[in-house]
Amino acid sequence: MEKIQIVVLSRDRPEYLKEAIDSILMQTQNTFELIVSDNSEGGEVLHMLSKNYRAGDFNIIRRNPPLSSKEHFQAIISELTAEYAVLFHDDDIMHPDYVKSMCKFLLKRKGVSAVGCGAFEFESAHDLHGVDLTRSHNPLQRFSDKKDFLSRYLPGNGKIAPFPSYMYKTEKLQRIKFSSLSSGKYSDVVLLSSLLDYGEIFWLPDVLIFYRRHNANDSNFQNIAGLIELSNYMSKNGLQKSQDSMLLFRFSFWLNWFATEKISNVFSWRNRVVFKFLLLSFFRLLNKKILWTAALKKTKK
Repeated sequence: MEKIQIVVLSRDRPEYLKEAIDSILMQTQNTFELIVSDNSEGGEVLHMLSKNYRAGDFNIIRRNPPLSSKEHFQAIISELTAEYAVLFHDDDIMHPDYVKSMCKFLLKRKGVSAVGCGAFEFESAHDLHGVDLTRSHNPLQRFSDKKDFLSRYLPGNGKIAPFPSYMYKTEKLQRIKFSSLSSGKYSDVVLLSSLLDYGEIFWLPDVLIFYRRHNANDSNFQNIAGLIELSNYMSKNGLQKSQDSMLLFRFSFWLNWFATEKISNVFSWRNRVVFKFLLLSFFRLLNKKILWTAALKKTKK
């Protein structure tokens, strides 16, 4: 049995999936089992796999009928059998030294739940050079406290290790029921922080994956209910809603929500409450450096 399993979560993106698979098969250390979990609506992914790869190159699991995002993650986690696991996204690319570097760090340390790493942003697999660095956690970051870990996801606190970059200790990951986690599409943050109940988390400064930017990125779409749940979860774990970074976090997502509201709904009771919160928060943040730093970063994107 392999010591490491890499599972690629796939859903109706055969052209991206091929690039992800090829990057994994080109690893400088190939002591792992590769699994493609196909959660697609159509058959294009299976067609691409049969056309481009031989039987036995890796294992394929077809989810039929397709599962919800949470159910898919839960199914994969429950099926893991190796000591360490990577849950990779079908639209990202793995650096050739990812497995080698992550294993070199993780296998030497006991009591660790997970290790993440840095990433480069990119749009085309044909041009992986000169892209923007997405991490700023240099040197090595070590987390044993949920409050400290969660604070890194707030505005003004630098970049984070992207979710698909993590390698997990399987037995610790399997202690968490992913399908029951709060915060909707942001439950990955809750999952990672929950792992701290069972061991430390590290962020390596090494850039070991390429994170694809495209119009269909899940991060491009805001879910207000999930953000409210995430804000409440952060508050329960020691982050005060009144502190500047938490206030700016809440201000940002409510501002984005308010901007999408129909003009006919402007005077509804909920909109009046949100508008009052935004106005009071803006005046409180007006003389804070964190507000203008965040605004400047947004204009540069």
